[in-house]
Amino acid sequence: MRILAVRRVVEDGEDPSEVMRSFGLCRTTIYPWLRKFNDEGWDALVEKIAQGPEPKLNEKQRQRVKRWILGKDPRQYGFEFGLWTRRIVQTLTA
Repeated sequence: MRILAVRRVVEDGEDPSEVMRSFGLCRTTIYPWLRKFNDEGWDALVEKIAQGPEPKLNEKQRQRVKRWILGKDPRQYGFEFGLWTRRIVQTLTA
């Protein structure tokens, strides 16, 4: 959406307020995008997916948890509840 909105202003000459109104956004939303475009170009407007935190389990541990869960029931491991929960997995990995 950022690139499309900025393109409409920069290339098509539309008024920024009109562009934002057509997207249903606050009219001031576009101005930081325009500044970013002016400073860094089109690539700066590409939305990036956040990486998130580092995993707490290494690959070997993740595979072990996967083997525990797939096709099995927590009751097979002595738990009273028949659905997998984060707490049950946490107990098993501790």
